[in-house]
Amino acid sequence: MKRQIAFLATLVFALLMVSGAWAQDVTPEASAEATAQSTTLSYGTPVTGEISDANPTQDWTIRTASADRVRVQVERSDGNLIPDVTILDASGSVIADSYGSDYTYAFSEIEDYTFPDRGEYTVEVTRDGGEDGVTSGSYTLQVIPLGTADTNPNNQTNMGEINADTPVNGEITATHWQNLYTYNAPATDIVQVIATRTGGTLYPIVDIRDANGESLRAGYNDNASADTGSYQLPAAGQYTIAVSRYNNQRGNTLGTYELTLHLAGSGEGSPNLAVVPQTASYDTPLTGEITNAQWYQEWTLRAAAGDTITINVARTSGDLQPEVSLMGGSGQELRHGYNDDVGSTASIERYDLGGPGNYTVRVLRAQGANSDTSGSYTLTELDIVAKRWPRPSGRMLPVMLRPTALDLLPAFVTAVSVLQTPGNIAAATADAVHLLAQRRRRVMRTRAAGAFATLALVAMATFALMRGTSSLPSEFIGVDGAPAVLVSGGAFI
Repeated sequence: MKRQIAFLATLVFALLMVSGAWAQDVTPEASAEATAQSTTLSYGTPVTGEISDANPTQDWTIRTASADRVRVQVERSDGNLIPDVTILDASGSVIADSYGSDYTYAFSEIEDYTFPDRGEYTVEVTRDGGEDGVTSGSYTLQVIPLGTADTNPNNQTNMGEINADTPVNGEITATHWQNLYTYNAPATDIVQVIATRTGGTLYPIVDIRDANGESLRAGYNDNASADTGSYQLPAAGQYTIAVSRYNNQRGNTLGTYELTLHLAGSGEGSPNLAVVPQTASYDTPLTGEITNAQWYQEWTLRAAAGDTITINVARTSGDLQPEVSLMGGSGQELRHGYNDDVGSTASIERYDLGGPGNYTVRVLRAQGANSDTSGSYTLTELDIVAKRWPRPSGRMLPVMLRPTALDLLPAFVTAVSVLQTPGNIAAATADAVHLLAQRRRRVMRTRAAGAFATLALVAMATFALMRGTSSLPSEFIGVDGAPAVLVSGGAFI
């Protein structure tokens, strides 16, 4: 029984030793702070040792979680030691060597070495000549990480979700030179990913990857930033945004960055575009805004039979280049209005609707989702006014509520004077309407008087004609003495 207990205890101890040897699943960040003296090395943490005739070599153990790239340095701190350093594999074979010290005889370095795989290795410090050498003294040893392997858990860790147009900050180090983020696309969005250095020497790289980790679009750097340009995602779903450094594991730049995923245009089917259309009414100006997320807006128009409509869209802010589309009840486009030469307005002029019903007016930007313009606008339907009053003079009073370029107004509106006042708009408008009504009444009275006078003249002429013709004789004697006969007018043969 005691033998069984002893065997189990030995087995448990052995398992603990094995698990302890591979506990470094994630490579810790390099630290310059010294730890309690031991024979185990950690990245970036200096340790001290001593070489003497009694101990001409000293071994240190380092465990790696992947095939990491490192630099090993030994520097004399006292005595006359001429240091030398090597790396040995698990079998004791030398796999890297400093080949002696530098010209100062106080410093030795393995400048750039990549381990063949994860595992346990030995860093051996000795003196020039080894056991036969004559120098001695204390030294400082450190292993500096240059780049962990692609497969290192540090470089496969997801940093969380990134949202459109919400910058996140991160850092690239030698032990963690790749950061991964998740973007959940609701549709075939057009995105642009930009990483900008905010500190250090970092040459950033960005990459858009699919669910299988395959690269879809890489953004290369101009030293300080990396940009993918506009890219349309192939489908809705989850994507990975990777930020790394130039040359990845073999790179040497480090630093902080700001990462932004810019939504350049929502894809068809995006919730950003699934907005219930608002109601449009004749002669009622409407306002809206076009953004990258919502690059078109729709308005529902209830029309009667035989309506003729004119639709105008004018930019009021931003760099929006508007267009307008009139669609039927089934969503089919009936007429499209493109922007003008300036790019600030778009219109559909006097379009005859085929019948009564609901129509959709869509305001959008030129080039749709692929454009980069945005801004607010004013939408106006003037069809009823134009149809009832082809000449607006005396019928319509445009009032400017805020400064607006007159060339942005429809020609139908600018055919009459636009009321502009720095004072009380309501009072000025009421006064202008009163004067307009007075002029209309004077015109109507003048027209009525003219019509009455015309009728009176016609009546008098008719009366005189009737009277004159009734007193004429049917026969009279001409100047030559011959009788003359009056013949009624008509056709003769």
